[in-house]
Amino acid sequence: MTALLIGWPPAVPRAPSWMPPVGASLADRGDVGGQCRCCWWSRSSWVWTFALVWLVQDRHWSPGAAGALVAGTQVAGAVGRIGAGQLSDMVASRMRPLRWVTVAAAATMLLLGATVGLDVPVAVPLLVLATVVTVADNGLAFTAVAERAGPFWSGRALGVQNTAQFLTAVAVPPLAGLTVTGIGYPATFELAAVFPLAALAMVPVRDERELT
Repeated sequence: MTALLIGWPPAVPRAPSWMPPVGASLADRGDVGGQCRCCWWSRSSWVWTFALVWLVQDRHWSPGAAGALVAGTQVAGAVGRIGAGQLSDMVASRMRPLRWVTVAAAATMLLLGATVGLDVPVAVPLLVLATVVTVADNGLAFTAVAERAGPFWSGRALGVQNTAQFLTAVAVPPLAGLTVTGIGYPATFELAAVFPLAALAMVPVRDERELT
């Protein structure tokens, strides 16, 4: 059915003159490597991994209520991703919205850590906001990698980007768990703000090609 919809066999377009040959290595596509690095910091894992535990353990919510809230944040996160994509299309840029989301994620995580430390009720709404903001750029990252890589590089570039991102995500739960045990939830959430701040320098805004 897929073949009937997209046509078979697929046509193989000719590479533009500015692209390296198909057989070249990924190192020859430095712009793709730089873009892939922007997605390696899985800051959302810090929030999603321990949100439910924090609500039950520290806020004394029932498991059912905490689970319902976490499920609702997943839906809100999906809406946030759509909104970020729409904004990106409106401003004709992938990199600028990526930077905006990165700054917002860092600020939100810092505020979340501070309010958790103060044990104030606003910490729960900030947890929801942090969950939404930290995943808002997921679609933008995938789109930017594919667009910057071009039709002859998008497959391997997305493969590298996905592999790096999920390898990082695998490391987050045990590291965050050790951090929570050692210094508590407030400092752990604040520490998560370091990753988006570090990623700011890796978003290649100046090298972005104009979207047409």
